[in-house]
Amino acid sequence: MIDRQMPVTAIWLSGGQLGNNGSYVADVIVTLTAAETVSVTGAPPIQYSLNGGSTWLSYDGLALNISNEGINTILSRVRDNAGILESPPTSQDVKINKTPLIVPIASNPTDKEKVEKAAEEPKVKVLNDNSKGEANNSSNQVGNPGSH
Repeated sequence: MIDRQMPVTAIWLSGGQLGNNGSYVADVIVTLTAAETVSVTGAPPIQYSLNGGSTWLSYDGLALNISNEGINTILSRVRDNAGILESPPTSQDVKINKTPLIVPIASNPTDKEKVEKAAEEPKVKVLNDNSKGEANNSSNQVGNPGSH
């Protein structure tokens, strides 16, 4: 029987704490596995790339530690016993943001009241409202008074 089924790798993430925004807030441990049993002599059959596929490294079965902040894309591929190379490779984005979120907290009731009041105030103040078509003789008038 000829094996024509595409081999597939799985990328497992662990170790990092997932924050509210979908980013990990600490280093992430990556483990790669092949869905099909592979036993190729020579180089390990699972490979991975951390630079978009420019360079492929042999996976030795040890967990990878991802610590760079930002979006880290991990690609993995495997070659099965029939010599079929997984294509396209499996891809997994790992977002890491170790910067703590700073939230201002009111320290006393007076500060809390100021924060609440500021939130209720309109952001734009209307100085003149001529929406009713009424003449406005306020001091906001531009021009020379008396030159009408």
